[in-house]
Amino acid sequence: LSLNITQFTCSDVGAQPVELTVADECGVASTATAIVQVTASDESDPTFSNLPGDITQTADPDMCSAAVTWVNPSVADNCGAGTLTTSHDPNDVFPVGTTTVTFTADDGNGNTSTATMDITVTDDEDPEITNMPSNFDVGTDPTACGAVVTWDAPQATDNCALASFTGTHSSGDTFPLGATIVTYTAADTSGNSIQQSFT
Repeated sequence: LSLNITQFTCSDVGAQPVELTVADECGVASTATAIVQVTASDESDPTFSNLPGDITQTADPDMCSAAVTWVNPSVADNCGAGTLTTSHDPNDVFPVGTTTVTFTADDGNGNTSTATMDITVTDDEDPEITNMPSNFDVGTDPTACGAVVTWDAPQATDNCALASFTGTHSSGDTFPLGATIVTYTAADTSGNSIQQSFT
């Protein structure tokens, strides 16, 4: 007894004809056809290949985010190609901080696999101080040993968020004779800072 087909794959799901052949000692053979109903019994999860690694990227200039790109992984399965879904797409815009991207593979037979990568966007941009006064001289009362000095205070901005903006002196303070350096310091929530001064 011999069979023309002894194994089936996932592509053979359904009714498949199988030829059965029998031969006697004299070489006389007879053939019959049987129908084998092949059903899917897929218990294997799909697999990924070429998974991207974690990505760290600096925020785009003057932005608190970055457009990040990568190549999605491939999906393979013992019963077909499988399908891929993602929580985020290449070229999506990600905020400063860490975002987890999830990849899900589905083979269509109830089996799934997941994988992740982390997108970290860093804020490496210093705050900006604008309208900083220039150095200037102040006349004093000959009978006084100092002067009250006023100026238009500068402003600070940041691409993300300021943590603090401080000055060593304030407009309206009394200054002694001689030169005094006034320094302003702006710091953001990512630890970046800048200082500017006038005399």
